[in-house]
Amino acid sequence: MLEAEYGKAGYKCHAQLFNSKYWGVPQNRERYIVVGTLDSLPDTYTYPEEQHEYVPKLSTILEADVDDKFYIADEKAHKIIDQALQRISSMGKVHATITPDRVDKGRMGVDRRKTKTLCLH
Repeated sequence: MLEAEYGKAGYKCHAQLFNSKYWGVPQNRERYIVVGTLDSLPDTYTYPEEQHEYVPKLSTILEADVDDKFYIADEKAHKIIDQALQRISSMGKVHATITPDRVDKGRMGVDRRKTKTLCLH
């Protein structure tokens, strides 16, 4: 459908899925990048290549000593997660951003029940 809309406007649609971890970012997030080029131009557009040699880990940039003011209690974290899951279930067919089978897991697979929950803004 996206390609058709680009075509109606006189453009070629170039869409590719990338993962931020292959671009030097300590995240594992997939994103589509969409570029349109005029139909009248030669079809020579290419995306840059991902690099897989160095994949940074979040643990390499996190501070070890974080002030308590940046943490929320486990009880509050679970309440927020439960509210989000309820809201998602009431929205119909959507892609959840919270993975239900990982409710008790924090970042990097750490068991949230044994740690404080870090709230990043």
